[in-house]
Amino acid sequence: MTQAALCIENGSVFLGKREILHQVSHTFPRGKITGIAGPNGAGKTTLLKVLGGLLPLNEGKVTIDGVDLQALPRRERARRCGFVFQQVPETSGFTVEEIVMMGRFPHIDLLSGPKTKDYEAVHKAIRAAGIEALAQRAYRDLSGGEQQLVQIARVFAQETPILLLDEPAANLDLHHQYALGNLLRQITKNDRTVILTSHDLHHIAAWCHEMILLDSGKILAAGPSSEILSDYDLLSRTFKVSFFHFDNFRKGPLEEPPSPPLP
Repeated sequence: MTQAALCIENGSVFLGKREILHQVSHTFPRGKITGIAGPNGAGKTTLLKVLGGLLPLNEGKVTIDGVDLQALPRRERARRCGFVFQQVPETSGFTVEEIVMMGRFPHIDLLSGPKTKDYEAVHKAIRAAGIEALAQRAYRDLSGGEQQLVQIARVFAQETPILLLDEPAANLDLHHQYALGNLLRQITKNDRTVILTSHDLHHIAAWCHEMILLDSGKILAAGPSSEILSDYDLLSRTFKVSFFHFDNFRKGPLEEPPSPPLP
């Protein structure tokens, strides 16, 4: 039986009187990639933030290796979970290498500064992301896709057992999407766990061992991605488009819904 890396039990989040997540329970297996999919506003990013301890639950709890996540000091949480955000914080003035080094902060003694092992982890992450040529460039001068690769390198350098990635393929060209998928698969062979959100079901099909289908803050389905992506009726109801064959996710675009009448 696959050991659990992360678990959420009866998790609910409220924004004012509006419930963003409703009684969500799921166990994320160690050494697997789990994709979270759903329509806009389904609660995907909220769930990811909850799993990383960035957003507290109003009800329920998250445990990592059996320990309540909120009971862990912030620095310890950052040693266990690395996060790539959809909206990148302002980082003007830093080079690419300096941004990637930020992933080492949970491990660095702030009085003595980075050590040889920290520089080695940074250079390894930069190579893995394929951005060696950008290492001394100013981060703010990069394209959106290049900045995304830098953020991915940063979380690799963090060397956490759990990676939480919010739309990691955003702004990436086809070559880098393919490379990212292969890299994530390689990472899980080292018993690391990846949990990602994606609007692209092609990525879920190609990358993810497991899948959660979320809508209106509720889990509609959870399990092997191949099984959920074969339930065309469920997908059609959830996304309000017509799904008719699993091969669409590998070979071509989804069938488009009829255009609404012009106002």
